[in-house]
Amino acid sequence: MKKYFYLSLALILALLGCSKKYHNPEPSENYMVLNEIQYVEEFPQSYTLGDKEDVGLDIIGMKDFRICDSLLIVSAVDKDGLWEIYSLNSNRCLGKFLKQGIGPGEFIFSPLITDASLFRRKDNSLSAIIYNSVQRKVFDMNITKSLNEGKLVMDELDVVIPEAMFNYVMLDDTYSFVRKLTAGETKQERSLYNGKNESVPSNFELLNRSSVQKRDMDFNILSAITKCNTDKKKILEAPITLNYLNLYSYDSDWGKTICVGNELYNISDVQSQNKWDRIYTYANITPFTDFFGALYFGEDEKTYQMNRTKLPVIYFFDWDGNPLMELKLSEHGTSFDIDLVNGYLYLLDLKTDNFYKYNIKDILEGM
Repeated sequence: MKKYFYLSLALILALLGCSKKYHNPEPSENYMVLNEIQYVEEFPQSYTLGDKEDVGLDIIGMKDFRICDSLLIVSAVDKDGLWEIYSLNSNRCLGKFLKQGIGPGEFIFSPLITDASLFRRKDNSLSAIIYNSVQRKVFDMNITKSLNEGKLVMDELDVVIPEAMFNYVMLDDTYSFVRKLTAGETKQERSLYNGKNESVPSNFELLNRSSVQKRDMDFNILSAITKCNTDKKKILEAPITLNYLNLYSYDSDWGKTICVGNELYNISDVQSQNKWDRIYTYANITPFTDFFGALYFGEDEKTYQMNRTKLPVIYFFDWDGNPLMELKLSEHGTSFDIDLVNGYLYLLDLKTDNFYKYNIKDILEGM
């Protein structure tokens, strides 16, 4: 009889050990979440990147990049051309634009490509909305005309930027997404801004409940990389120290929190950790028309800064938050983009200046 008791006890303990940790907390100061929470423990498809190719471009001080159609747009340090534009097909430099300086239309620092609020097509031209964080100005650079005319074609937009702003994303010609530090730098509050008035939709309000205790720079626990899909009217946030994504509409009250794993990070628990021990979670997100990719590190800050041990993973989702694929990287990287026409993934690592590309045509067709 004892034998059966021990077997049963072992079975119960095994089942408990495999049990889910799913916990659906409500939006609060400790959880920067929405009402709907989705846990993803596996993806429909999983791949590991194969052989890499060097991109073959000698760009000094490359900081960031973006692929638009057949163009590779690079943020670099050339003071006479902070943005360099190359042909993906020939690797030929097509032009350099944006000067460093303090004059009209100039930038003290090279504006990062990923900080450009919006790349859009208008009147058969590709343009980029560029935010000057120092002078608090917004510009519309017509990339197509600049290349065709061989000189910068850029207009300053008649947009009023609110003060004490932490994050800014232009959604259309009327509304912008704004995130500001408030409550003694213990909160980061989101709103929609039309140049005169601010409004806080109900799903924004849920996320705005999160907060930290005032201490040093801990408001960065609430910081997130922010992108938008203006066609689907959705905003995507990837926190840098929390292990989940927030995807929500700015045109309705819809929203979803996505956690890869089975347990959400608690903000208070993260703040109680030594800063070196906190996990560096999401480092980059890249939006596409029908899906987006989020680059995940999952390494504590000290290990990441001193000697990286984990290779990043890119998680892909559609714009309803459904998991599509995970892509395990074979090299370290800090940002990525995909040439959808030719089927190549480009990977940049700022810590080593390595810039590679991978043939993922078969993977894309499978996804």
